[in-house]
Amino acid sequence: MDYKETHVELGKLVNKEKLAQQQANTLSKKLAKDGKEIKKKIGKDKTFSIMDVQAKDIYQFGPRFGRGSEAIYEGFKLAEDSDAKAAMPKEKYMKVPKEKFNDYAGDYLLIPTANGKKPNNEFVKSSIWKNNKAVQNNQVIYYTMDEAIYADIISVEQQAKNFKQQLLK
Repeated sequence: MDYKETHVELGKLVNKEKLAQQQANTLSKKLAKDGKEIKKKIGKDKTFSIMDVQAKDIYQFGPRFGRGSEAIYEGFKLAEDSDAKAAMPKEKYMKVPKEKFNDYAGDYLLIPTANGKKPNNEFVKSSIWKNNKAVQNNQVIYYTMDEAIYADIISVEQQAKNFKQQLLK
């Protein structure tokens, strides 16, 4: 069940199903429109990867796994990196070996961190990181994990607003 379906189900519980459906539809239309605007600015074929770059491990998140994936992949209809998509297990997250980082990294990297800033660890000082196309093209967006951990309709709307602002700069 995605965030819109969950919202409608919650609406049913409080006898507001019609309103909940309207809210979900309104947000879907807005995000689709915003996605078109983003694609017009950056290019329609750009790919995105959501990766948690920790000191020892790297994790990648696919659609419907929070971390902003609902806004990026479902709402804006932006594409995942094709190699990462093919490798992604049904759980929609995976540990990425450092040597595979650039294989699975899209044209844009979205990096959730504790403070919304570039991580301060050895990996981001490495040649693998520095040779990444998103890093070289300044197409890395850092944001706080707290603002993107949830996937309810209000959170997704705020995440989308923040991502759109960053992508249209």
